[in-house]
Amino acid sequence: HGCNGSSDGRGDGSMSRCGWEASQCSLTGNHPEAFMMRVPSILLILILCVPLAQASTETTWTHEFDAGYITTKPLIIDDTVYVRTSGFWTGSDDRPVVAAFDVHTGEERWRYSSQTSLQHDMAPLLFVESGTGDCGDWEDLLVVGWVDGKITVHSPEDGSILWENQTEIELFGITGQMALEDDRVIVPTRTGVASFCLANGDQLLDVDTGN
Repeated sequence: HGCNGSSDGRGDGSMSRCGWEASQCSLTGNHPEAFMMRVPSILLILILCVPLAQASTETTWTHEFDAGYITTKPLIIDDTVYVRTSGFWTGSDDRPVVAAFDVHTGEERWRYSSQTSLQHDMAPLLFVESGTGDCGDWEDLLVVGWVDGKITVHSPEDGSILWENQTEIELFGITGQMALEDDRVIVPTRTGVASFCLANGDQLLDVDTGN
């Protein structure tokens, strides 16, 4: 979903600012089970229903990004919301970011800005729980695929990069949804499929499908 001025052909071509609002309500279970996104004017509003233990409390907060727009569904893990922005960056210091917010207060915990991705980043964020496998052990991870072909893997706690690697590009890089298989992350590229060890980022597979 884009804001006014996004590339959907209905805006004036200029880059608009996006924001979003979180609203909490009581649910059962360990994770949110419902959300709704809509775009009134330039403000992207996200309504989140999150479980609260033995109580029903409503908190509303907003955050407005300086540039770009939110391209993928925000990812909610425990008490943190992870959001990515994107845009078409030409002649500007603005860059796409991945940011983490406290789901209760809206406080920004960290953000990471890509200095190399200049197109529309559309790959959903991927959270990986800690584990162990043939290629080693890993802690909780937040995996981000970029349209310039880069994959960056971050600590969900502070956003620091734990490892990164580069995939093949053909005009664009990573635009699809990534997946998990045992101790590796499977990454769809514009030329095929690649896989990487979750523990250290070593590339385990690179297949050109001829597409």
